[in-house]
Amino acid sequence: MLLPLPLLSLPLYLAIITTAWLAEAAIIPLSDYQVVQQAPKKAIKATDMRKIPSLFHLLRSTPDLRGTTSLHTLNAVWDRFWCQGMETWNFNDNACPTFEFKHPALTDVVVATQAILHVKKITPKEMKQLLKSILLYRLENGAFATSPGGDEIDTNENAQLVQVFLDAYEQTGEDEYLRYAVEVMEYIKTRDFDDRGAILQNNKASRVSTIATVQTARSALRLHRINNDMSMLKLGEASFNFLFAHLQDPKDKLFYDGLDSARLSETQKVVYNTKSIQTAGVAMSALYETFRIIGNPILVDRAVALAEALTDKNSPVMSFEKLWLGTPHELHYVFKGFYDCFLLTPRFHKFRSEVVRQANFIFKFLQDEGDYGLFFDQASSTKKSFDRFARVFQLYDNNYKAVPDGFCELDIFSQPRKKLLTNASIAQILYFVPRFNFMTL
Repeated sequence: MLLPLPLLSLPLYLAIITTAWLAEAAIIPLSDYQVVQQAPKKAIKATDMRKIPSLFHLLRSTPDLRGTTSLHTLNAVWDRFWCQGMETWNFNDNACPTFEFKHPALTDVVVATQAILHVKKITPKEMKQLLKSILLYRLENGAFATSPGGDEIDTNENAQLVQVFLDAYEQTGEDEYLRYAVEVMEYIKTRDFDDRGAILQNNKASRVSTIATVQTARSALRLHRINNDMSMLKLGEASFNFLFAHLQDPKDKLFYDGLDSARLSETQKVVYNTKSIQTAGVAMSALYETFRIIGNPILVDRAVALAEALTDKNSPVMSFEKLWLGTPHELHYVFKGFYDCFLLTPRFHKFRSEVVRQANFIFKFLQDEGDYGLFFDQASSTKKSFDRFARVFQLYDNNYKAVPDGFCELDIFSQPRKKLLTNASIAQILYFVPRFNFMTL
């Protein structure tokens, strides 16, 4: 078996060498955009706002892991979602009474593999075992489909997968993983609209995706740092500059979800105005990666501005209860972004207490006390977890409504089921957060 896993010691980072300067991208005035209104994410409301306790009194600013570590959660993920005989991940929870096999989406596989690579230093043999499950999604053009045998290629998923291959290459030293990373990035080049660094969402859409653009920038720049491929530096810089020039809201420093590539040449560009928290998290990691290459202090300023936007209590990515809006999968990119940027500058130290407080909400309200090491998607996943959340936040006007997707066989009278993507994401959060207080430049 691949697990149990030993905890990985805190990595030592090499000194950052500054070699060049990146010209700051121009910001297009918000008035140049035609905003497409989309419904914002809904937050739970209460009848009397004055009855909501302050988050500062509810959640501590030191990690409240409640006895659970990344190793505990990762072992539980392995036991519940890895099919030993088939050597691949299963979408379904094997604790459900009528256990059936179903291939998960590529994103699930990527995040689960990332969790293992973060928590331990794996052997080449163990990585080969995980590689088999990834290659089920591989296509002839070097890219990876959203599902085995499918023909849809999500650019964001593929850019994330490059990070997995580069992690595997750096841990095992085997050139095979570097080759896979290069092949995926060569495909992603074809999704660069008009060679401007504007990355299209998938192989069937004309929409420029912000998350795909920032993931591409991050992966291209990291690949360049490893193999000195100048075409990757060009792509990474183009995507990075396009992100900040065309997709960032200059008012709150957060990012729009994307824009219509068919109208890029027009003065009035169509912007999808929903703002996803994960994009800001990945952008912070991209800023860290770029700083490692060129050392421009402007990059640190941008990272700090993003951190301030994310921790602002009036931010559009904050809920009514002053909690980050997003799934555990989306939020783990935010914690990774802060994890990276704590290495950039002591200016990030002031964000530690708020970031840890956000993590403690996950540890306190999403963990299933009856299923050690595993977590629910949200506080309202079961009647028991919802009642605990509602009691603490005094949400007296909210009635619990069971969602079939959270239960085995989609039956609300069956037992709650756990999800691979959720728990692989939280395993990474459990890895990052306890290390915040030990990270120094």
